[in-house]
Amino acid sequence: MNAAEWSVLMGLQPTATIHLIDEGIDTGTVLGSGTIDLTRINTIEDLRQQAVITGIETIVRTLSAIRAEGMPAGQ
Repeated sequence: MNAAEWSVLMGLQPTATIHLIDEGIDTGTVLGSGTIDLTRINTIEDLRQQAVITGIETIVRTLSAIRAEGMPAGQ
């Protein structure tokens, strides 16, 4: 939970990832990712909103790439 907040707390760049679900926890193949823009983040709510926006943009971009190119090999 709250991966974006933990990333900021730990000094890491928060990202949104689109990945396959498998039997592990966060072990599925990553199909796409997007960096969360922190330039206008002033509150945790701002961060959460930007994480949702980035997640939606990343889903659209990833699905568009899969539609155009097909699923990555081995998936």
